[in-house]
Amino acid sequence: MADRRLTIRSGWSRAVRAALLVCALLAAAGCGAAGDDPADAVGYVAPQGEPLQTDATIENDTLKLTVERTTGVVSVTDKRNGHVWRGAADKEEAASRDIAGDYKGHVLSPFIVEYHDPTANVNAFKRGNLQSEQPDVKLYRTGDDRVEVAYGLKNGALRFSFRLGLSGASLIVDVPGERILDDPKKAALKSITPYPFLGAVLGTSRPGYLLVPSGPGYLIDFYDNDYPYDAAFNETVYGDDIGFELGPVSPTPVRYPVFGIKRGDGAFVAVVGEGGAYGKLTATPSGLLTPYNWAAAELAYLPDDYLKNAYPARSKQMIEDEVKRLDRRITYTFLAGADADYVGMAKAYRSYLMAEGARKLAPAGKTDPFAITVYQANLEIGMFGRKTVPVTTFAQAEQMLRTLSERGVGSMTAALRGWNDGGDFPGSWPKRFPPDPSLGKADDLKRLAGYARSIGVPLLLYDNYFDAVAKEAGFRPREDALRNVRTGVVERKGDSLNLNSYTRYRLRPDRSVAYLRDALPVYREWGVSGLLLYGRDANSTLHSDFGRDAVTTRSEAAGVQRQMLDEAARELGVSGFASANAYAVGHASMLKGFPIGPGYDAFKGRTVPFYPIAVHGLAAYSGDEANLYADPPTDRLRHIEYGAIPAYTVTHDAASELQYTSARSTLVSTKFDIWRDEIVREYGTYRDRIGASAHLFIEGHRQLADGVYATTYEDGRRVVVNYTDRPYRHEGVDVPARDYAVVPAGKEGGSGG
Repeated sequence: MADRRLTIRSGWSRAVRAALLVCALLAAAGCGAAGDDPADAVGYVAPQGEPLQTDATIENDTLKLTVERTTGVVSVTDKRNGHVWRGAADKEEAASRDIAGDYKGHVLSPFIVEYHDPTANVNAFKRGNLQSEQPDVKLYRTGDDRVEVAYGLKNGALRFSFRLGLSGASLIVDVPGERILDDPKKAALKSITPYPFLGAVLGTSRPGYLLVPSGPGYLIDFYDNDYPYDAAFNETVYGDDIGFELGPVSPTPVRYPVFGIKRGDGAFVAVVGEGGAYGKLTATPSGLLTPYNWAAAELAYLPDDYLKNAYPARSKQMIEDEVKRLDRRITYTFLAGADADYVGMAKAYRSYLMAEGARKLAPAGKTDPFAITVYQANLEIGMFGRKTVPVTTFAQAEQMLRTLSERGVGSMTAALRGWNDGGDFPGSWPKRFPPDPSLGKADDLKRLAGYARSIGVPLLLYDNYFDAVAKEAGFRPREDALRNVRTGVVERKGDSLNLNSYTRYRLRPDRSVAYLRDALPVYREWGVSGLLLYGRDANSTLHSDFGRDAVTTRSEAAGVQRQMLDEAARELGVSGFASANAYAVGHASMLKGFPIGPGYDAFKGRTVPFYPIAVHGLAAYSGDEANLYADPPTDRLRHIEYGAIPAYTVTHDAASELQYTSARSTLVSTKFDIWRDEIVREYGTYRDRIGASAHLFIEGHRQLADGVYATTYEDGRRVVVNYTDRPYRHEGVDVPARDYAVVPAGKEGGSGG
């Protein structure tokens, strides 16, 4: 029986609001006035522990942490190689450089804090640091062998703390929500960037690079005060949030909240964990803003448009109760020697994911299953009404699977997309039943599921529990749609082809779960093997919900999605996610839309398989469909190099039938009769060369020559890809031009072709 619990908080905020109402009635007594007595402020808890009058030290077998009493600046000594990682730039070094404006203080500070000071009569946020704010700094040793640095700014009107500790080779930096105190009349807290210049490198004084979470992973080699561009890497974790404005979002948002720095034979990788969904990651090369190469995480506490728009008192209180009270955590894992590179960083992140609950995959068989998406229908909206455009019926889908099976494709997963009432998108969501009549009846889908099961093929259904476009299936926008903290119910009109043809809403998380639970018994009766959850923009968003009776933060929204994946797997067998967001790892057995393509080319850096190395063996993943590659020869090899499962999207009819639907720009060539032979051929090649590898960890990756790369798996095999137009031959490895070869474990050479 499915677990009926739902992790959406409401009781705490109601209690706080009740307390605030009492405070309002007792205003004459000054109840809860920030800046008067902080101990009385609702939700604020003063630091506890033993006050320290000298520098604090914590150490274990690997690291030694020192915290300066007067500043809170940290120094982390790695006992394995003697590296000292300072949490701010060296004073003498910085003084010898020409650093302009606020950054002269930023580089020496353990924090950058952004806030609004209404008394300054400037409608803008101020960015301050240790030097500009001259805060009161207090150090405490807590009972759990940790050190807390408490900062008091603006005569106590703005307070926050860093709670510091060690775990193995990691430094843990917590920013407790209960230590946040700000008085909007004097200092409204916008963001905190803890230890922004931790590990920063002056120019090219040491060789190394910045790791940023663009694409599958991106390295920006250190510059020597000569970075030629006017923009840094600055991206929102998990992309857009229509419930809480986090600022501009690029088309390639951060799907894994990680950054890192390599310098010499040392490195660290930082993971923004608890509470980090409200935040941005930044990486700035030397020559832009400062002469340092540096990377950091900015933790957000106010919406980006807070000063541009009038926020009602209720909205401000929800932000105070829910967002500012979130605990935030950054984990810095330090690496030494041969592990101090992007491969070591990725393996450290894999360990982090496993500590958070991800588990190693079991072998799927002798060959990894190809991912076949059968696209069935979409909705066409015209001047004279709406109609569903079918391109693959259930009977035709069954014939496709029969053909592939009879021609030797023995290991595959099939997923139906657009099977539901109205087709793919906009469809009639949240209504899904019955299956669209143009495709057949429910019994036909049931028959298809039975056939797939008889040949050992799991049949999944793409299912959208995030969008709503029709007031059907009990959907009521005022009660069931997601709400922005300022404006209430969020609605958007149509798409670029039919701007006013429909109104689009996002479902509140609790309603998403309710619709899933209503549907699961139907899917069990049909005999399908699982679900592949997707939404219109699920791969580039994570939304807060500020409902009238309950609030769901971004972190809680991620938790609800994990819960849905777990319930689908428990009830049906398999759950997949058309999103590569890191919080799904360990809950989805298949991730679609995984970042494989190049990262930010604007920085003139290098794309590397950081994220694939971290996730491989924990979840199977696929990138772009092979029949929709932009550059087929190169994209095919990159997917092989990065360990992605080959994937195809096919239709019975030509994709041109969908030219007046929302699929017009994504489905170009999908006709099964055209791609059938290539699928069979590519499957045979993959089966004979790679076989089963999705369950294996990637243990190594390196460049062998110009355009030639090797990926090493835990069983010792090496997959060597050759992007060049000439054969590659070296030390027994023979790889034809534009192809790949597999070197089995224990053998020196191998060949492809």
